[in-house]
Amino acid sequence: MKKGRIILTAFMMGLALIGLMAMQVYWIQHDLKVKHDRFGQQVVDAMNKAAAQLSTRESVQLITRELPSVLKDSVAEYFDDFPELPEVED
Repeated sequence: MKKGRIILTAFMMGLALIGLMAMQVYWIQHDLKVKHDRFGQQVVDAMNKAAAQLSTRESVQLITRELPSVLKDSVAEYFDDFPELPEVED
């Protein structure tokens, strides 16, 4: 092979290697961005789930606090031997 062809081949291989490295850097950066975005979405989902659970818990506490008085008023009048319901303290 001629010297010029060897140099040209080495130069083309170097360019190809640089191109491959550039593609790897791009894909690594893209992967990190996707993982960052996914983590942010998981945090938002977890916070929404926690807020929903707190809301449900507060609703249950409100209902259980108000339920004895509602039962006492509406159901107890139909039964002579309706047991006393305990008072719920906060």
